[in-house]
Amino acid sequence: MLTPKSQKLIKEKILGRYDNFIKTGLKKIYYDEFELTCKDGSIVWVEMITYFRINPNSNRLEVIGTSRDISKR
Repeated sequence: MLTPKSQKLIKEKILGRYDNFIKTGLKKIYYDEFELTCKDGSIVWVEMITYFRINPNSNRLEVIGTSRDISKR
């Protein structure tokens, strides 16, 4: 789970990126780093890679992404 600080940041970023995607239609890949709380309570840094797309079957906007632990960087 994202930490509260990271949740706030990602929400702000996604809303701005959503507006940009809707206005321009440009596909862009985003790279961000956030803190994530693990089940054991420890906190790790993750890199999140995301992009927006329109699903051709449902015509709905989707955010596609993945994340990976970068704590050892």
